Parts: sequence; C-alpha cells; structure tokens
Amino acid sequence: AEVLDWAKDKIHLTIEMKTAAARPGVAEKLVAMIREREMADQVSVISFAPGLVQDVERLAPEIATGLLLSERQTVHTVLQGSKIGLAAGAFGALVG
Repeated sequence: AEVLDWAKDKIHLTIEMKTAAARPGVAEKLVAMIREREMADQVSVISFAPGLVQDVERLAPEIATGLLLSERQTVHTVLQGSKIGLAAGAFGALVG
C-alpha cells in the first residue's frame, strides 16, 4: 500500500505476485488496493503462478497482467542466457 501511495501519478509499477503468496484472497486484496487508489492504468501485475494471474484477470480485466515463463528458474541459467519471457494477457489467449 505504501509503494502504491508513493507511486500514484508518478511512475508505472510492475507488481510481481510471488508464487509463495498464492493464498486465497491475495489477488482480491491487491486488486482492492489498486482500485482504491484508481491506479489500474498505472500498474501491471505479473507472476510465475498462473492461478494468481488468472485471478487478477478475472477480478480486474482493466489491469494489465503477464505470466512469467522460464525454462529453469535459477540465477545461474539466467546469467548464461536461458530463455525467460513474459506472456502478456496469457489466460485471455489460452482459455478464451
């Protein structure tokens, strides 16, 4: 909440929802914080956890989302050029 308050009308934020945060209600809380501050056009929400991305897309289609993808999620492979990417709007394309 403090970061959102600081960033309001200043910068675009990319918020990564960690896989460890995949608990019931976490997406709802994040969406509520973003909406309370009227910042849907100022944030993107990304995660390696498909369910979290899908929850945000379902709750708030106006918020940009992305699914993080990686062959191997280690710093060593990243530094050696492993393929890491971002599938923007993944669930709209996969499920829709």
